[in-house]
Amino acid sequence: MIIDEKEFKSFFNRVECRKVIMPTTIEIVSLPLVAKDGIMTAAFFTASRAKVLEIIPNEYFIPPVLPGDKTIIAFYTIEYPSVRCHNPATDIGVDPYNEILVVIPAVLGDKSTEPPAFEKILSNEVKDLVYYIHIIAVTTRMAQIIGNELLGYNKFICDIRFDDNENERKCTVKNDGELFCKLAVSPKPDNFELHRDQPIVASYNKLYDQKRIFRLKYENQAKMAISTGPDASLELGNHPLAKILKKLDISKAPIQVRYAPVFQLISDDNNLDVISL
Repeated sequence: MIIDEKEFKSFFNRVECRKVIMPTTIEIVSLPLVAKDGIMTAAFFTASRAKVLEIIPNEYFIPPVLPGDKTIIAFYTIEYPSVRCHNPATDIGVDPYNEILVVIPAVLGDKSTEPPAFEKILSNEVKDLVYYIHIIAVTTRMAQIIGNELLGYNKFICDIRFDDNENERKCTVKNDGELFCKLAVSPKPDNFELHRDQPIVASYNKLYDQKRIFRLKYENQAKMAISTGPDASLELGNHPLAKILKKLDISKAPIQVRYAPVFQLISDDNNLDVISL
């Protein structure tokens, strides 16, 4: 949703921070997580739908159908220089961290559910859209623990680094010294707009006979440029997770690229729904 400058400045007005104890470590953190000066890039690619269905819980998540039996897979990178509530009475800040996500846009349903239209996914017009998280990694222990214990994620630790020049922003991701991926985005500085959204991310967990879906609705806004065409490049390494992605026939060129030099976020465990299956 496009917003104006006045709405953009009011984003954090109603945020009320509270102290939360993490169940297993007994550490205290402030929620919701509030990020005011993040930087985000994203690239949406096509991939083989049949092969994507093999790596997701396809009895619950229904991805879109594109011509040629393709679907969509997206890579998001985010740099969080500061994650704080800015309330001295309750704020226990989180150290700066970086994050990468590999997600498959989908709707929740079953195998009889009509797949969503991919054009509406790219414009955020699908009512029941979720972003199924296939991979999510961060650079700090605290970001990992908060995500896994309070927000329903399956985060793991990676080395995630950004390199900026006047032509592109490159993210390099390694795990145990082995390359997972490199994502380079070339921003176009003349078409930025102010956006606000309430996306829902979803993860799946199976423990013994217990199957659960975690759905987290969060709020974000950004000064963002959206483009189509070859404004990003993806290189997959030889890490085991990258080898799985290589089998998905991911397109060389993206179908949409997003670049936000200002990315703001409110992430609250009160907006987490747990669905037992």
